[in-house]
Amino acid sequence: MAKIYSTNPSENFKLLGEVEISSESEIIEKVNKSKIAQVKWANLTLDERINHLRKVMNLFSIRKDEISLLISREMGMPITQSKFELENGLNYFNWYLENAKKYLSPKVTFENESEIHRIFYEARWVVWVMIPWNFPFSIFIRQTIQSLLVWNSIVLKHSKETCLVWKMIEKVFVDSDFPSDVFNEVYGSSEVADILVKQDIKMICFTGSTKVWKSLYKISAEKFIPIVVELWGSAPGVVFEDVNIDETVEIIYNKRFLNWGQVCDWLKRLIVHENIYDEVVEKLKILLESKIIWISENENTDIWPLVWLKQLENIEKQMTDALSKWAKIVTWWYKPKNLEGSYYAPTLLTNISFDMQVWNEEVFWPVLPIVSFKTYDEAISLANDTEYGLWAYIFTENIDVFDNVSKDVKTWMIWLNNVSYETTTNPFWWVKNSWLWRENGEFWFHDVCDLKIVSRKK
Repeated sequence: MAKIYSTNPSENFKLLGEVEISSESEIIEKVNKSKIAQVKWANLTLDERINHLRKVMNLFSIRKDEISLLISREMGMPITQSKFELENGLNYFNWYLENAKKYLSPKVTFENESEIHRIFYEARWVVWVMIPWNFPFSIFIRQTIQSLLVWNSIVLKHSKETCLVWKMIEKVFVDSDFPSDVFNEVYGSSEVADILVKQDIKMICFTGSTKVWKSLYKISAEKFIPIVVELWGSAPGVVFEDVNIDETVEIIYNKRFLNWGQVCDWLKRLIVHENIYDEVVEKLKILLESKIIWISENENTDIWPLVWLKQLENIEKQMTDALSKWAKIVTWWYKPKNLEGSYYAPTLLTNISFDMQVWNEEVFWPVLPIVSFKTYDEAISLANDTEYGLWAYIFTENIDVFDNVSKDVKTWMIWLNNVSYETTTNPFWWVKNSWLWRENGEFWFHDVCDLKIVSRKK
């Protein structure tokens, strides 16, 4: 039986464990069982489904330290951040349970003295969910729990980079006595996904690369089923002249280097007013050089490894391209001799030309290209100079300027300074080659449903 081997990128890819890759017959069996289980799941009341999922949530809460530690070991995320990811995911989980009745109860659309028309929210049936490794718990919560509340069943394919985390998640469902086969997992890479997508599924939810989603989009069109995708990003950060530079530099650090740059919607291109450009670059350099590099399990770790060696190969391609076109590396950094693994320097790049890969492609690692602007129009042009449309980060103390930017920048999610867009109530909704559909909040409750209109006499 073929296997996936899980390793620790903090300790030179030391073996952590192994998981058997799902066979074709196993995948087919899980989908068929999921179809049968969905009917039984649908026959439960919403209160009963909420109660079942609350048991799952409570068990996740009990085991959160164990899961956090495994995330740190398996993908390299510092323990402080993996603990935050668990808490964040549980916060979303609880909000979904608390608000399911509000958003899934029948809605009256028309009523007069003799008639009443209502929308009923019903399941789509079997939903295939495919999730990456970079936030293995919180993305799982956002992609599955609302769908389960509607009474869909789920067949989930995880990333092989965090296969032990997924085994633990699957075990929590089993240990909480969750109804059998309503939530199923399969294990493997693209070959497993290719088998799964050919089965009798009724919706695709995918988080990953723009290249992969185009093939999935064709399949969804042939099957005539909906597809929801969250893809690559190259979010701009625009820094106007009036900011508090020290505070802004701290925010930029967090929005670029959280999870060591392995976040699709974090700040990827920094665009700074020319009058403060040198000071911003210098203070970012000083901040980066003050950070501590160590293994992910250490509570004081600031700099940690990337998830796998292929990430280093991808960085080198972009960096080779940038340096061949005369980009300049600003930061100085070294790796202690006793650390081995996929560690990479936090890198600031200046002297950027707009034909560089670091400007035109997603930069999914701790590298930040920085350019200057002189006028408002130039800043907007640079911000919009991307085929992607995830988030945008605007730094200014002038609300009028921000209001104008929020209209002119071509993305649907925009932060001002450190005011986070990411809450349990807001939809995640992007444009261009970054997104198709939306998730989270009341909108995702309805998007994972089929809507049934029932009109009758009173």
